[in-house]
Amino acid sequence: MAKAAPLSMHSPPHRPNFGHLRFLISAACFEQHHHIGHSPERMDHFSRDLLAVFAAHAGETFAWCVLPNHYHALVEAPDIKRLPHELGLLHGRMSHDWNGEEQARGRRVFFRAVERAMRSDRITGRR
Repeated sequence: MAKAAPLSMHSPPHRPNFGHLRFLISAACFEQHHHIGHSPERMDHFSRDLLAVFAAHAGETFAWCVLPNHYHALVEAPDIKRLPHELGLLHGRMSHDWNGEEQARGRRVFFRAVERAMRSDRITGRR
């Protein structure tokens, strides 16, 4: 019988909310390449599309930051399992577009998206 591969700390499974509503979402480009930051226009376009996903699938976005090779967002998500799925779709669309622009079909652009439950409301300034 084959042994199951151990779970990597860099790709934990997405879990239900378990009573939490606020999450830190983080995602990175594969091998930390600056795919998002290829140009200021690309960063702007990606930021707008990312915020549109949060607007559609998160109750509130408290803070967000897009950098050339990764991004973070602090969001309230009543259904946290849905949000990583939607981010995966965004990553797929962006990867396809960017690889076409750079004639690099098949290149892996994004690595992972992970959510971490916020155990305190202090981070959002809410009580």
